Amino acid sequence: WNYNTVETVLLGSSILVNLFGIMFESQFLKEGSAPYETLANITLAVISVSLVYIMTVVWSEVIVAIFPSWDCGFVNRFKAAKEDDESDDLTKERESQKLHLELQTLEFSANPLFQAKDKGSEQRSMTDEEQLKAVKSHPEFIKMANSLKELNTQLRETKKAATENKEKAKGAKFKMMVVKGREGFSESFGGAEDVASS
Repeated sequence: WNYNTVETVLLGSSILVNLFGIMFESQFLKEGSAPYETLANITLAVISVSLVYIMTVVWSEVIVAIFPSWDCGFVNRFKAAKEDDESDDLTKERESQKLHLELQTLEFSANPLFQAKDKGSEQRSMTDEEQLKAVKSHPEFIKMANSLKELNTQLRETKKAATENKEKAKGAKFKMMVVKGREGFSESFGGAEDVASS
């Protein structure tokens, strides 16, 4: 038996029984009505089938392992058919793995670096430093590096202009507040001259 399948069946039946229990509490089901009786029969059927299923699994896995003479024919036939299916699946999986390995070998044999290593040639691969130098001297890399420098310069200039504009806006706001404050002061006291003359 596949224990994952056993677990799935038992979890499914327990969920159904809980769901049916919630449905029994519904206001729409009256005790003794046809839907109520149908739901009760379905609940009993789910419980009965799951009990028979778990008993069959326990019998074939535990009891037969302890007492081989208590073996039931119908359970073994069902189990043998499942084992045949599983053995067929294993055979297919092994064939698939063999084909996958053959394809990998084919891919490696088409790779020039792999062929060079297989032939034992004295060609050496480039070190990391040599690869880095080759990449940095490539015209496309130089073009992208220059573009990146230009973008960084533009970004710095934009940030600098934004900071300057922000400072100017703060200064202008402060000046407006000072001017408004003076006007408000002179209006409330009638002007500085009026205060001085009285």
